[in-house]
Amino acid sequence: MFMSYALSGFVGLKLTGSGFGIMQILFLALLLANVRAVWLADAWRRTNQPDESPARMEDTLKDKISDQLPAAVWPIGRFVFYAGACLEIAGELVALVAPGVPRLR
Repeated sequence: MFMSYALSGFVGLKLTGSGFGIMQILFLALLLANVRAVWLADAWRRTNQPDESPARMEDTLKDKISDQLPAAVWPIGRFVFYAGACLEIAGELVALVAPGVPRLR
């Protein structure tokens, strides 16, 4: 999301000529902090410490949907997500470097 949001800002800069706004910069900083947190969590997970995460809840239907469904869907759904993310980033890169894209006025 960080890359997509940053590229869409540059595409908007190319098409409209307006720069990044304060809110866009704040959201980019928040997304970059999220990227850093995922990187740190992955490095922390690879240590040899025992897993102290809480047990998954499955008492009610709401618990099953919020706790069990994402873990069940992600192994297959991640390929759809990755394909969509790659297509979006590729489209934004094409829009950024394509000379024939008309400018909005």
